[in-house]
Amino acid sequence: MFTKVNEYLTDNIPMNYWYDECIFIVEDMLKNFEDEDWKNLYKELPHKEANWKVKLAECLGNLGNKYELECLLILINTNDNDLLIACADSLRNLDVSKLNIDNKKIITSKIVNLLNKSGKAAQSVLRDLLNKLKG
Repeated sequence: MFTKVNEYLTDNIPMNYWYDECIFIVEDMLKNFEDEDWKNLYKELPHKEANWKVKLAECLGNLGNKYELECLLILINTNDNDLLIACADSLRNLDVSKLNIDNKKIITSKIVNLLNKSGKAAQSVLRDLLNKLKG
């Protein structure tokens, strides 16, 4: 299953097709991932380009499994603003109250540093996550 997800995330799919269909296809595949698929994903993650990671982050947040939060915590450790915003957007859908203090501090710091550099839509996403982290 990881191979299929990797193909979707790697392919140079037109953005409108990605958001109209592919994102939902990949999300469904991720819902059916087994432990071995997640292990393969984690193993490959450091070697993937930022665009691949952004697409993956966009598919996370609604899977209802233990892996997506862990995956987002790995992905958010980035200097890529687009990836950081995608991670923040997906994290808003998860229960972040269970994050430890260190993770909350790291995420909060990254968001605060990016907040004034972002457009209004991204700022809204970032502020929303900040509020969830404080709550």
